[in-house]
Parts: sequence; C-alpha cells; structure tokens
Amino acid sequence: MTTSYETTTAPDFPAGDTVVLLRRPLRPGTPAGRLSRFADARWDLSPAVFEDHMPACSIGFDKCPPAFRHLARTYLWILLNTVQPVGRRRASGVTRLAILTISQVGTYLFPFFDFLAARHIDRLPAVTAGDYDAYLAEIKNAEIPLSAREDLVTEVRRLWDHRAQLPAGYALPDAPPWDGDATQALVGARPRQGENSTRRIPEQVMQPLLLWSIRYIEDFAPDILAAWREYLTLTRRNPRRRAGSASDQPRMAGQLAAEIPGYLAELAARGDGLPGKRDEHGTLRVDWSHLNRIFTCGQDNFRPGRASRLLIEASTLPIEDGAPLTSPITAAIDGSPWLPRRIQYREAEGHAWRLSTACLIVIAYLSGMRIGEVLSLRRGCVTHDQAAGMWLVYGTTWKDARDEDGNKVAEGQRRSEPWVVIPVVGQAITVLEQLHDSPLLFPAVLDQGLFPTTARAGTGRLPDLIKLDLNKFTAHINEYCEVRRRNDSIPGEPGGLRLTGSRFRRTLAWHIYRRPRGLVAGAIQYGHVRTQMFLGYAGNYHSGFPDDAAMEEFLTRLEELSDDVARQDAGEHVSGPAAGRYLDRIRDGHSRFAGRVHITAASARAMLANPSLQIFPGHGMTCVFDARKALCETQASYDARRTPTLDDCRSNCGNIARTDTDIAVLQDDISRLTRLVSDPLSPPIRHRREAARLRELQHIVSQHSRTRPPGEHADA
Repeated sequence: MTTSYETTTAPDFPAGDTVVLLRRPLRPGTPAGRLSRFADARWDLSPAVFEDHMPACSIGFDKCPPAFRHLARTYLWILLNTVQPVGRRRASGVTRLAILTISQVGTYLFPFFDFLAARHIDRLPAVTAGDYDAYLAEIKNAEIPLSAREDLVTEVRRLWDHRAQLPAGYALPDAPPWDGDATQALVGARPRQGENSTRRIPEQVMQPLLLWSIRYIEDFAPDILAAWREYLTLTRRNPRRRAGSASDQPRMAGQLAAEIPGYLAELAARGDGLPGKRDEHGTLRVDWSHLNRIFTCGQDNFRPGRASRLLIEASTLPIEDGAPLTSPITAAIDGSPWLPRRIQYREAEGHAWRLSTACLIVIAYLSGMRIGEVLSLRRGCVTHDQAAGMWLVYGTTWKDARDEDGNKVAEGQRRSEPWVVIPVVGQAITVLEQLHDSPLLFPAVLDQGLFPTTARAGTGRLPDLIKLDLNKFTAHINEYCEVRRRNDSIPGEPGGLRLTGSRFRRTLAWHIYRRPRGLVAGAIQYGHVRTQMFLGYAGNYHSGFPDDAAMEEFLTRLEELSDDVARQDAGEHVSGPAAGRYLDRIRDGHSRFAGRVHITAASARAMLANPSLQIFPGHGMTCVFDARKALCETQASYDARRTPTLDDCRSNCGNIARTDTDIAVLQDDISRLTRLVSDPLSPPIRHRREAARLRELQHIVSQHSRTRPPGEHADA
C-alpha cells in the first residue's frame, strides 16, 4: 500500500475517531480494526513499520501532563500525517519524519510540558523567554548524556517550527526559543567523532566461534534437521495443538491397545527404554504425555486402570531419563559421534535454535551485511551463478532507503546489486530454508503454527533476542567442551563484553586486513572473502562496508608503520632497489600519521592514498608501491586506488625492499627447499624447479648480507 504526502499548511484537525496513521503506508494485510484512533490512550505505530526485525512501536500519553494531552495528540498526529514546515525541512533535509523518529518525540517533548505544568503554565502561547531559559538551565543541570540534552532542546525547536500547523491557541509565541541560538551553543558541542566505536570481536573469540558455527552448518545440520522435523511431528500431535485439525486423528481405545505391543517391540529392538521424566520429588516415571504424542491420543487413554496403560506398565523395559527421538546421530567430531546419544525430544528445540544462530554468525560475519539486513533476508534470497562460480545474495536495505526528497522509504528498497559471498554463506542460507517454513530466514519463532508470534506487526527475530541467542550459543559450546575435555572452547572477552549482531561487520573488516592464523583462517581465505565481497554490493559505498574496511586498512597501516620504525631504530638493515624509498616513507609516514586514530572513514580513505602509506608487506619482501614501476598485474581496488598484486610479485621489480624480518622468512624457505632438493626420490621436474628457486633465494640473502654497512650485525 502506498500513500502520497501532500503539503499541508492547515490540516483538517482530527476528531476522536480519526485514524492515527491516516496518511502513512501500512503493512500489507493490516486489518482496519487494528489501527489506532486519535482518542486512544496509546497509539500503535507498528502497522507502519515494515522492518520485520523491529520491536513493537507505539506512543503512550500517560506521561504527558493532562493539560497538554490534546495538544500532544494533535501535534504528533500532524507529524505523522503532514510534511514538515519549510524551515524545519531546510534544517533537517527531509520533508517528513520516519515513524521510529516520531515514536521518540514524546520522550523528549513531554518533559517540557512537565516543566511548564510545574510553573502553572497550561497554554503554549503563555511561554516566555524566561521560561525557555529556566528550562535550558534545568536541562544543563540534569545528569544526562549530552545527546539527551540535545534531543530535549531539539524537540522544543521542532514544536516551535510547527506553530503554523497547530490550531489557534496551541502554538508557541513567534519569537524563536533561545533567540535561535544553535543547539551546540546552548548545551555544548559533542566530542569529535573518531574511530568507529563498535567493538570488534577479538580474534581469540572469533576464531572458535566461527569454527563451531561452520561445524554446525557443515557437519551437525543433517542430524539436527532430522530431529527437529520429528519433534515438530510429535508436537503437532499434542491434543491441545490438534484442535480443529483433520489430520492425525486420535486413536480409539481398542486400536491403541493393538498398537502398543508393536511399539514396545520397536523400543526393545533399538535398545531403548520407555520415555520418562522426573516428578517433583526427582523420581523417574513414565512420560505419559509423550506417549500421547507418539500415539496421537487424548490424555484419557493412559489414565490409571485403562488397558493401554496396563500394557505399558506390564512391560519389562526400563524407563529412560528423557524421551530420545528416533533420528540417528550420523555426524562425527574428531572421529567420534558428536553426541553420545540420540537427541531428546525436549532438546530438539535448543539444537534447532543453535543451528539458526550458527547460520546467523556465518552470514553476518562473512558477508559484511548490517545486522538489520541479515535479519531481513527472505527465503530464496541466494542464487548460485554457476558460470561465474559465485554465490549471490539479494536483500533489502533500510538505512539507505531514501526517496527523491531524502525521506526514509518505509517499505525499504531491494538491493540493486547482490552481495557476493563465499559458498559457506550460501550453505547457511540453504540450511535455514530447511529449518522452517517462514518467508524470513530469521523468524521470531521457528514454527508459526505451534508458537504464534506476539501482537507486533513484524515476524522477524528481534536484535535483542539475537544477542541472547549468540550468548546462549557460546555458553552451550563451552559446556560441551568442558564435558568432553576439549580445548577449543570460546573464551570470554575482557570486561565481560557480550556478543551482539552489530559487531560482526566491523570484525570482518579487521580480519580481512589482519589475516588471522589458525584452523578457521586456513578454511576461510580472507583475501578471497575480500575479493568476493567487493565484487558485489559490499563494494558499493551505499552499503557502508567500504567505510569500515578503509578504517581498518588505515589502522593496520599505522601499526605496520610503527613496527617498521621501531625495527629501524633497533638497527634493522634494508636492501633491495626500493630500500631508500622504504626508509623515506616510513619516517615521513610516522611523523605525519602517528597517533592519528580520531578520524572519520572519509579521512581514512583519503589518507590511504598518501604515498607514505603505500607500503605492503608480502612473503619475504616488502612492496614500496609505485604504479609506474610495478611489474605485477595491478587491480583497481574499491576506492579506485591501484594496489599491488602481492601473489604475482616479480623478483626483479623496482618496488621491492627487503628487511631483516623479510630475510628471516626467506631463510625458513631456504631450509625447507634444501630438504626437498636433497631428497633423492624427488621427481626430476620438481627437483629442477625447487633447485632453481633455492639458488634464487640464496642469492637474495647473500645480496642482503653484502649490502649491510660495515660493523653492523644481523642481530643488531
């Protein structure tokens, strides 16, 4: 449903039964009876919020002083249903406010009404310059963040800007609050925004977290999916959930008694006991409710004295501590089954949620999407381009969805270009599509039929619940490792910092440039991840990921620069055709950029082009990059800067410098090649190739040693 937003300088003021969201696009299928009316004590704005992963959105008027409630309703209705006045539009750059913004207006406007009521002012035209000053003093004395002070001032200004749209007698005086002084002049300027404040997930946490997530997707998923499907089948047989269903009709008493012997024989053949659970005293007893599910029968069928119950009680089978499902455990970890027994009925849902969480971790971390975009992904979003060998993910953007006037597009916008991801991301999406029937990959519940969602409009998983899911996942993995005495648990973070979905994007940018070591790093080639991502929408500036990437690349260069200077100060020797340029650049770069961490992403992108930062560590060499002298195949990176292709480096390139640190790497290569060349069983072609490479490396090391100044030692 779409709506036009006409310029309205004198709106028809609403009556008590006027629809609140009169001129807003609504979610498809919203019933008219759900729409809030002007006179309601609380307005539900959720029908106009299209993001499925957002919580319920509303405005309540109970905290507004009674004398100002009608004014507050009228003003907020105007914000919802008309365009902004020209002055406010010019200041904010948008013609209408977003729903989520309007939902917060009362939070920062009602305190102004409280202040006026305390001064026995019940009409806005009566407000004076002295009242504004007194309110500002109260704001400045309050122990609240600077951002909250700004919002309190802004909402008074916004109310004043709309004075011509309010009914007669409802508007503030024509004189602007605080003589029109800038907000920063009134409450103080914010500190300069520097490096992205989103905390990265430390490498020692991210590596095992990703490892276990991939295990769930690649190894454990078939077992979990089979158990989850069996769980759903049994749960749907619950008499309370069968109401009105024509399928799985309950067994008649005689039919049930005839089926029980076969069931008991199946249990004996599998080596299973009867399903059991402990009562309030801890005594293990037959789980009659689970037998109701198995036989699709009512609760009365197993009452004491019934024939069906007597047959069960006469069985010599033991009682299990739980109710194992029949789905087998087929996956292994380190050569042993990943679970010592089949998944229990009451364990299946936990396993299913952990599988969903593992998929979220892989998708969020290895795609670079914002968490809101991940939570908005829908069934069928991934395709595999076999000709190009690429996995493509199509999604919806919310943050950057704007119309020609700069207003937020409530319905979001489909990405014009897909995200290009590596295969394990596509595999994670495929697993999610098998896990449930929801159109969203990350629904609020895994089975809408069994567990209906709340009254909020969206059916997606909320970010706050994702936070809980992530930390439950790590807690379970650590318990699993502790019980099995494994050493690949997920450590806690310093200060007890908890995982959140928004941290994966920044962490990936860091790992792309730091190239972590370890088991996961061997399976996930971060250079390939970077290349794939920048082929797709992640490489477009509208995605926001290049900003994170530029910042991380800049910070990485600064750290490398600092290390280079420290080694030079300690007497490290440098050789090669670019040795002089290397020394000049690290000294110049260190003096220019040392300590420059409070920068914006735009500044980082600009600084990366500075020649002093065009130093790229490679394997046994350092590239002091100059495109005019480069012999490698250069590529255009995401910001159109030419960068070296380090895996195509030529030994005679004029951009090469070699430090003692590089030479140490080459000496390790020499030791390895010496062993291979001395192997008498080495094939002739391989022997000749490795012998030639060995001679080349020995010559490089020898040249490095000969150019060392007299009296300088290699361990200086």
